[in-house]
Amino acid sequence: MARLGDAAFARALHGTVRPVFYKGEQIGKRRYFDERLTMFILRTRGAAQYGRWIDTMISRQPEEGPAKLAEHFAQAAHEDALADDLRLQRRPRPAPALQRIDDDDDEPGGGK
Repeated sequence: MARLGDAAFARALHGTVRPVFYKGEQIGKRRYFDERLTMFILRTRGAAQYGRWIDTMISRQPEEGPAKLAEHFAQAAHEDALADDLRLQRRPRPAPALQRIDDDDDEPGGGK
């Protein structure tokens, strides 16, 4: 039983490799994952978190919940836009261009 369980977990995690044929010749391999197996393992081994009892639960959310959430995100987007506008207005000035130093000058720093 332990080996069967280990094999099922391995198939759920790593999938199974199946050959791909074209015109009667094998041209490659493809890895398949059985999502039903994964769901079965989660429902039976992790029943506290993924069990069928969750399907029977009734979500009790206040009616104004989604509206408050949408209002929150709209306000956050508005504040982000204002912050972006302020950053654009306070754009730092570019650094001044460096002076060219001629190679044939004897003094350091390019002075004559």
